[in-house]
Amino acid sequence: MAHDRLAELLKATPLLGVTITFLVLSWIAVTLRLWTRSRIVRNTGADDWAIIATLLLYTGLCIQLMRLGVIELTVDLLSHPDIFALVAYVS
Repeated sequence: MAHDRLAELLKATPLLGVTITFLVLSWIAVTLRLWTRSRIVRNTGADDWAIIATLLLYTGLCIQLMRLGVIELTVDLLSHPDIFALVAYVS
């Protein structure tokens, strides 16, 4: 039973890694943008506040996806043999 769970987690590891990587890159990009806008340009606007709110929402979404195991579920769904037939049917 534990071996099956470990196998599922190992299958989900690349997708989890991509999620965490993009989350970290998003934080770095927004931090650099805000630093540039506040220190160099000295002009922060509504777009900067919107990007902060969006970053916080995206972070919350990533945390929930990791907590609920949706990433693992997605990997299981994509490894299902009938997924290609479903995609062909839908398209």
